[in-house]
Amino acid sequence: MIEISVPSLIVAIQAVRRQADAERAQLEAMDEDDEDAGDLSVSLSDLEKTLNELRGAYDKARGEGYDLPPSGSLFL
Repeated sequence: MIEISVPSLIVAIQAVRRQADAERAQLEAMDEDDEDAGDLSVSLSDLEKTLNELRGAYDKARGEGYDLPPSGSLFL
């Protein structure tokens, strides 16, 4: 299994979340028939899957005894 430090995991979660939020806002601002909407939708889906995996790793670290706040508090 790949190992990552908790601070790196936190930064990754925050960065992916910000990117997902930016892409979601961009997608919502697009016309439905915009030819780039499909690609952006796929990218957003991939970011959301990644975010779920990162949250799972974070929650696992919390469950293993790391003194960490709930993952919801990471989103500033």
